[in-house]
Amino acid sequence: MRLVVLSIAFLFALAGASRADVTGHWEGAITRLGSAQPISLDIHANPDGMLAGTYDIPELTLYGEPIKDLRSDGKALSIQILYGSFALAMQPGGDEMTAVNAGWNPAVDLHLKRAVATASYEARDSVVPVGGVRIAGTLYLPDRRERVPLVVVVPGSDNGGRKVWELRGYAVALAQNGIAAFVYDKRGVGGSTHVARATFDQYAGDAVAIVDKLRALPGIDPSRVGLLGLSQGGWISIMAARRDPNVRFVVLGSGPSRSVEQQEMDRVEFTLRGRDATRADIDAALAYTRVMYDVAFRGADKALLAASIAGLDPKAAWADVVMGPDPGETTDGVIADLREQRYDPTADLRALRIPVLAFFGTSDTMVPPVRNVAAMEADLAHTHHRVVVIDGASHGLFTGQHLIGGDWKWPAMFWHWDRRAAIVIPSIVSLARTTRFPASP
Repeated sequence: MRLVVLSIAFLFALAGASRADVTGHWEGAITRLGSAQPISLDIHANPDGMLAGTYDIPELTLYGEPIKDLRSDGKALSIQILYGSFALAMQPGGDEMTAVNAGWNPAVDLHLKRAVATASYEARDSVVPVGGVRIAGTLYLPDRRERVPLVVVVPGSDNGGRKVWELRGYAVALAQNGIAAFVYDKRGVGGSTHVARATFDQYAGDAVAIVDKLRALPGIDPSRVGLLGLSQGGWISIMAARRDPNVRFVVLGSGPSRSVEQQEMDRVEFTLRGRDATRADIDAALAYTRVMYDVAFRGADKALLAASIAGLDPKAAWADVVMGPDPGETTDGVIADLREQRYDPTADLRALRIPVLAFFGTSDTMVPPVRNVAAMEADLAHTHHRVVVIDGASHGLFTGQHLIGGDWKWPAMFWHWDRRAAIVIPSIVSLARTTRFPASP
């Protein structure tokens, strides 16, 4: 997902305003030549008198993200959010604020109005023990009295954990739609136990332990518990679902249907294609990557890998795309890493007997649909499933910001703000509520 983030700081004179004037809940929109994206802010004063706050952009499933550079001295206020820095001017009456960021061309406007905050969910931190490991997460519960479905969000290879809004946003969006959701720091990340190295099998065991603990909580319907595996988390979710009969459905967000080795080869090739790399550079990168797996999986002399790594030219057009050793890591360490994450989901996919919903994006170079959809369809042919390919969506299932129509001619041509593809959350909600797919219209 590409977002334009500007770092221009704006200060302004806010006549007669005090910090109390800006605290509270605000709702409005980011606009650009008529194209709007809803946004809300929550601002409060800490005990030390300093302002703090968070903001939501629901279309992105961005919730509770801290506002940066939030400052006020009674006459000046500035905020920095995903779309840059804004100078907010309090309008007469104190119930509206307006700003413009001229660093964009055309400029981006922000208009906010005071509003009453309504809570539709609560968040509870929780720790799940798995052997000697502690998995820290947050359970988002909808404001409902009846028992509700639960979705456990299984993270990918990113090590940001719950602090990353792209992950946390799924849980909030589901809770707002009446579905309990749990998002967690995988082992080695954030509040979870730190480990030097973890295997896919261990990650799958963590997901099973989370399901088994949370399905027993009051307010959770144990017959409607599923996994939402994101990217690498798709593999983990498939492994866990086959292992645990308490998992009643699986959702895959850009989860590969191919082996780890095949997917890595795809990632390297399609990332370089997206850069318009030469065929020679693509072939060189694939040859380098193939050596790694030949040594790790097929008994090739590890001296080949050592020589390949040593000969990698950091100035090569593909050097930043291929895998390499971590700082200080030996060749043996690289081989151990590859072997510990060796996995092919084919057998597990074919063994599943529960509904599976899979999303792919046509702009995804990490898990390209052209290499994954047919295999996914074939491996799930025996069970109820739905594979959705979203035109223009990225690996994170965002549709990207772009100019529709190619010119600034409102209303026929207009700016499209980035958003999580609109089909994603409603489809997950529908599946979680019924653990089956609705009849086709």
